[in-house]
Amino acid sequence: MENTTQNKQEIITLIGIDMRNRKLVMGLEQAGLHAENFYSDLTEIILRKMGFDETSDDIYNWYQETMEELINVNVAAFMAQEKELALKMHEQLIFQRLING
Repeated sequence: MENTTQNKQEIITLIGIDMRNRKLVMGLEQAGLHAENFYSDLTEIILRKMGFDETSDDIYNWYQETMEELINVNVAAFMAQEKELALKMHEQLIFQRLING
């Protein structure tokens, strides 16, 4: 894993895109539409860029659950805090990498 400012910005951008896509799909599903086919799962790409060589089910599930917790706010709050939420997820991924080796 390349530990550069550019790599960090790419990961944070991917996390933000993933958050936005998840929020959109969740909103469409709450409106009664079946939107799961429009979900772009970026989890494996993000985890690989973060240095998780082999994505275990545990880290994959942790990512999914943590992401859902972070975006479980109303749309206005999400839009106002999107960058901060992506940074928070990035920091949590760094912590997970440290504790999981």
